[in-house]
Amino acid sequence: MTILIVDDSADNRLLLETLVEEAGYSHVSAKSASEAYRYLKINEPGEPASGIDCILMDIMMPEISGIEAVRTIKKIESLRDIPVIMVTAKSEDQDLIQAFEAEAMDYVTKPIHEVQLLTRLKSALSLKREMDARKERERELTVLGNQLMEKNLQLSSALNEIREDIEAAGRIQRSLLPEKKEKFPSLSVEWYFEPCSTVGGDLLNILQIDKDHVGFYLFDVCGHGVQAALLAVSINRLLSAWIGGANL
Repeated sequence: MTILIVDDSADNRLLLETLVEEAGYSHVSAKSASEAYRYLKINEPGEPASGIDCILMDIMMPEISGIEAVRTIKKIESLRDIPVIMVTAKSEDQDLIQAFEAEAMDYVTKPIHEVQLLTRLKSALSLKREMDARKERERELTVLGNQLMEKNLQLSSALNEIREDIEAAGRIQRSLLPEKKEKFPSLSVEWYFEPCSTVGGDLLNILQIDKDHVGFYLFDVCGHGVQAALLAVSINRLLSAWIGGANL
C-alpha cells in the first residue's frame, strides 16, 4: 500500500520515509501542500489521481497549512475516502479540533514515536481496505443492477412482441368464425363464443350444404395456446373444404 508523506521538513520526511519503508509500505513524498496537490492532480483537468492509501500530513507548513490541505482533499469525491493522519508538533486542542473537523482520521505528535505511528497507520490502512472493498461491492452491484435492468427491458420488449403476435393470431382465428347471426331459407342461427384465452383449440362453423341442408360443426382441440390453435385452424380448413366440396 502507498503512503503520501507531506512535510516541509526534509529531516521529518526522511524519518517518516524510513519508518514507512521498514514497515513494508511504499511511499511518495511532498514538501508542501501544493506539491501534494500536484501529485494528486487536484488542480489539473480531468479526474484527480488515485493510488494513495493513506496520507501523513504535517499541520504546520508555509503557504497552505495541513488542515487547509485536508479540507481541499476531502472536498473531492474520488479522494475523500483516503484516511489522513495529521503529524504535528503542536498539541493544542484547538488545532486538533480543526483537524478532525476537516475530516482527518487521526494524529501523531512530534517527535515521532515509531510504535504509535505504525499502530495508527495500520489502523488507517485497515479502514481503507474495508472502504475499498465496500466501494468495489457497490460498483459490482451497480453493474449487475444495470445489467439486470437491461435484461428486464429486453425481456419486456420480447414479451410485448409475443403478446402482439398472439393477439394478432387470435384476431385471425376469430375471423374464421361465421357471422353471429346466420339466416338460411328455412333456418336462423345465433351463437355465442367465449374463448378462455386469446388463442386456443375451439372453433365452430355453419355452412349451407345444399338448398335443403345446413351443416354445423363445433370442436375442441385438447390443450391451449398456439399449438392447439394451429391444429384447430387446420381442422377447420379441412372440414370447410370437405363440406364445400360436397356442396359442389
